[in-house]
Amino acid sequence: IILVGVDLAFTNQEYYANGIVEDLSLTEEDLKVDRERELDPILREDIEGKPVYTLWKWITESEWISEFAQLHPEITIINATEGGIGFKGIPNLSLQEASEKFLKNS
Repeated sequence: IILVGVDLAFTNQEYYANGIVEDLSLTEEDLKVDRERELDPILREDIEGKPVYTLWKWITESEWISEFAQLHPEITIINATEGGIGFKGIPNLSLQEASEKFLKNS
């Protein structure tokens, strides 16, 4: 399983990747709206050790996927998402590296 685009964070202070919505900027007002919905942004380190905002539901999702990988070592899981909070015990590779290493058949 190669995970792509699963950053589980506001990478580059943006909600979505380019092309999903017109204005990608995460504003202070957006953070206030999230707080009112009890979705407090949490500051964590991303896979490169840089600070990034995430949400508790995304942290939990990362933990669930990490636990799944630990419980199923017979399944190879690679994180090819460039950025985000990552997954414990799941290696990070670029999509190019992952495809060269694992995608051998057309």
